[in-house]
Order: sequence, then C-alpha cells, then structure tokens
Amino acid sequence: KGATYNAGSAVLSGSDDSAYKVWGEHWRMPTKDELQALIDSCDVKWTNSYNDSGMAGTIYTGRGDYSFNSIFLPAAGFHSSSDGKINSKGFYGSYWSSTPAGSDKAVSLDFLSSTPQMNINRTRDYGCSVRPVYVEDIVAVTGISLDKTKLKVEGNTETLSATVAPTNATNKKVLWTSSNEGVATVDAYGKVTGVASGNCVITATTEDGKKIATCAVEVVVQTTGTAKRTGNIDVNWVQLWKDGPKFADYNVGATNNKATDYGGYYCWGKAIDKDSNGSYKEGESALSGDDDTATKLWGENWRMPTIAELQALLNNCNVELKDNYNGTAGLLCTGKGNYSSNSIFLPAPGGCGYGNVYDQGEYGCYWSSTPAPDDEDGQKRARRLGFSFVSLVAKWYVDFYPRDGGYSVRAVLAK
Repeated sequence: KGATYNAGSAVLSGSDDSAYKVWGEHWRMPTKDELQALIDSCDVKWTNSYNDSGMAGTIYTGRGDYSFNSIFLPAAGFHSSSDGKINSKGFYGSYWSSTPAGSDKAVSLDFLSSTPQMNINRTRDYGCSVRPVYVEDIVAVTGISLDKTKLKVEGNTETLSATVAPTNATNKKVLWTSSNEGVATVDAYGKVTGVASGNCVITATTEDGKKIATCAVEVVVQTTGTAKRTGNIDVNWVQLWKDGPKFADYNVGATNNKATDYGGYYCWGKAIDKDSNGSYKEGESALSGDDDTATKLWGENWRMPTIAELQALLNNCNVELKDNYNGTAGLLCTGKGNYSSNSIFLPAPGGCGYGNVYDQGEYGCYWSSTPAPDDEDGQKRARRLGFSFVSLVAKWYVDFYPRDGGYSVRAVLAK
C-alpha cells in the first residue's frame, strides 16, 4: 500500500529491471514488442486448471517447429496500491513489460479469462507479475556520453540525457550524482534542480563498468526581480528563502512606492482604504480573486500571503525591530545563507478602526489570506502577522483578529 515505482522515461535496465534485480544479470523483463510478439506468434488458450493444478491462466504454444514448446502465465491478479490487497486472482492476469508509456504509466500484457491484449495505460503503482526472459550473451558497457558537457540552470530545472554505448548493452542503467548538492541536485533520471547560485559538476556513472561522463553546471537562481501591477507599474520583488514566496518591496496602497510608506489600511477581504463602515469578507474560505486585496488592487500577478508564508517569514529570516529605518519604524526581515543579501522592511503603520488611524510607529499588523475560527461571541476573525515596539510579551507574532480591523497588506507574486 502506498507503492513507489520507477518514474523514468527510459526502458528499464539493470537494477531498475525487476527480473535483473531478483534473478541476476542473465535475466531481464520482456519489452512491449516481445510481449506483443508472444501474442501474435503463438496459439493462445485459456485454461481454468493448468495441468490439473487448479490454477487458471493462459497457455502460449509455439507454431511450426516450436509447436512442442509452451509457457503458462497464471491469472495471478494484481496488487492494488490503494487498498494493499491482491485483486482478481484466478481470472485476471497482468504482466509488466520493461517499456514505459507516459510519466506515470507503463505497458503490460493483460488478460481476463479471454484473449490477451497489450495495455498501454497501466499505472506504475500497480503490482503486476513479471515473466523474465533469458539473456544468453551479456553485452558489456564500453562508454557513456551526455547530451551536454556544460549547462546553465537559470530556471528551476534542466534535464541531462545520457547515451550508453554500445546501443545493445545489456545493462544501461545510469547513476547520477552532484558534486555539490548545495548548488544543484540531480535525480535518478538526470533532472538537475538549481538550489543556489554557484557551480558544480554532475556525474553520470554506468552501473555496469562504472564508466563516467560529466557536465559542468552553473546555477543562477533569480531571487530578485520585477513584476507588473495595475497601471503597468513595475514592482520590485525579493525571495528570502529557498522555494519561498516572492515579496513585494512595499505595501499595497503605498503612495510613493517605497518600502517605508505605510500604504493602505484594509479590512480583511476588502479593498477600501480606511473603511469607515468596517466591512469585511464573510465565509470560511481563504481569500482569492477579487476578494484578495492585493489581487483586486494590483492585478492577477499579485496575491496576499497565506499565514503559513508569514510564519515562514519569521522562521526563515533574521528578524529585527528597527525604530529608525530610513526614518521609519518597522520590522526588517533578512534572508539567511544564500539569501543573506535579500531583505524586506515592513513599516509599523499602526491600525485603523472604522476610518480612524491610530498608533502609527508603535506596531504593525499584516493580513494573511487565511481565515480563522470565530471567537466565543461569534465574531469573524482572520490570521495576521504582527509586531510591536511596546509589547511586554512578544515582539513579533502571528495571531487571530476580528476582520473589521483596518491593517496593512504586503503582496507576494502570484506566479
């Protein structure tokens, strides 16, 4: 139950091949074409009891000079990863080939008390039978090459392709390694993922013969940039930890487009600055679309952060209260490690209650898009990040607060 499987796009070989792995180098799984040839080149017969054994399945008998030869494939059923049980035993058989068919599927030979047929849509997490074929002459690997000897990773991933020589080598399995996983990782199928800017070497090694090929990789991770908001205005964004959201440089509603600008004061789920009515979004769903203040005012490139993202901001950054950051009090959040040159400043605008602004410079509160349970009186609440220069308990925190409070919004990139 909860099965794992090979997710590659290559024909199974070496230790990825179940027959080779269990029986040794003189055995392998049949290919799709070989299983199809078994159906086409033999007389196929269903039996409810093979040789009076009580085992049902299909018999494949050769023709002409091979008419005295046959094999029997039991109707062993299949193992389901969803319930962890063996199903359809005694009337259904499914036999894997070594041939893939799509990202999560492979080709099998299937039969259901009748003529067998090839199935190109068998999901790989099924537990099917394997009938090995014999490898009489083992062809050793003589070399390996990569489609690239230099690679620049500027997005998240790039994929390297290995070619093993000779083309008819028995075991074509390739093992992938990175010289510095702090810069880039590589999976079992040659997919290279950039982690941080820098250089490393990706090595492909054949399982048979330990032949190697290498690729020099340069990773350029973009942790700052710009994106458009409503009005065709460029907004700078910055990323503060690996795979973290990309925070805008200033608050929604900032008139001078500066990090130290207070910006607008918005009730949760609304886009009215300093709303004297204190209106807010009802419901228990996270904000999205026009209910998201950032999206409503800045356009589809932007959204409000979730509470998990705001909590991660506190967890993954060096956080410091600044009483005079370019003339403004607020919270400075600076990335760590490879992100130590990146930071955002959250000013302390105070809050707004029904149109009245108060406590500017003393504390800051920033809405998330995440709702919170009602309080004991049934008042609607939502999640926020807060910090205070006057608190005797916590300097910065995440908590719940009534949705009619007018607070700040710091947008993150939606795409």
